[in-house]
Parts: sequence; C-alpha cells; structure tokens
Amino acid sequence: MRFGDIAPGIVEAIYMIDDLNTIERLILVAANAPTLGIYLEEMEAGEGNFRMVGERFNPIESMLGGGYSNGEKK
Repeated sequence: MRFGDIAPGIVEAIYMIDDLNTIERLILVAANAPTLGIYLEEMEAGEGNFRMVGERFNPIESMLGGGYSNGEKK
C-alpha cells in the first residue's frame, strides 16, 4: 500500500523470503524508507543485514522536501 503498485516479480521475491528476521527487518524498512528504490536496496542486501541509518530513512523529512532520495540530499 505504501509504495503503490509493485511489480509482480518483486511481490514474488518477497513471498520467497523464509527467514523471519529478514521479514521483520523488511517490515521496518517498508515503514521507514521514503521510496520504493530504497526499500529494494535493503531487500537486495540479503539476510543478516540491518543498515537502516541516516536521514534516508526519515519518511517525514522526505515528505517535507528535505530528505534524501537515492542517497543524495534534495
């Protein structure tokens, strides 16, 4: 819902995840990543990674126009 329509291949990749820690991490990422692109970067990071740091994970700041997009400040 947060990112609108998602390509079927992405949805299938999410359904294939069977590690509960990875699923939990991606739920947190989905709640905090301001763009689908940032979410996909985290999804591709694989199991055992937890990198949600910095302003690029501040969805409120991004909505106000001062956040990060693709790692660069607007």
